[in-house]
Amino acid sequence: MRILIRSFLAGVLVSMGGVVYLMSPDKVSGSFLFSFALFAIVNLNLNLFTGKIGYLVLNLNWKYVGMLGITLVGNFLGTLCTAFLIRLTRMDIMDTVTKVTQIKLDDSYLSMFVLAIFCGMLMFLGVDLFRSIESYVGKALSIIFVVMIFIVSGFEHCIADMFYFNLAGNLNFVTLAVLILGNSVGGTLLCFLCEKGKEQKDVASA
Repeated sequence: MRILIRSFLAGVLVSMGGVVYLMSPDKVSGSFLFSFALFAIVNLNLNLFTGKIGYLVLNLNWKYVGMLGITLVGNFLGTLCTAFLIRLTRMDIMDTVTKVTQIKLDDSYLSMFVLAIFCGMLMFLGVDLFRSIESYVGKALSIIFVVMIFIVSGFEHCIADMFYFNLAGNLNFVTLAVLILGNSVGGTLLCFLCEKGKEQKDVASA
């Protein structure tokens, strides 16, 4: 239950980031403000699927897989509930989110998959840098730059997209599955390559 609650809250925070992005006048300012969501998630040690999936490489066991499953469900429920509540407000973002999601739905599965891979790599990089950098300013910058890069570049984040699709009311589960798979491949691939790089470095210095 604790994992589900922490995952639900992470979904809510990502959705809040999505709201401010949709209300922003341009991508750069919107992506900067969106970064607060991930910064809050990693500081509060909440469960975000895209921040956890990369470490599956280091935790090849059913317990971790189960945690990822619960995290994904909790993230989805968080975005679903937030989207429902936002639709009850005066916020004038429905036309914007409909256009944003329609672009995604009109895209090919291969394109969405590739864009999701790059986002998954960036998400792993952001969380891993946050964990390894000692300077708090460095931690903050690692999160801000990662989020800004994936949003401005147009890379696809499955949890953010869950919110957009839920808010627009045009959720496509096949598209969502492609995005989840792409983020998973990107995160685990970068983690694997980083670990291999560390092993080679250790051997060279031995």
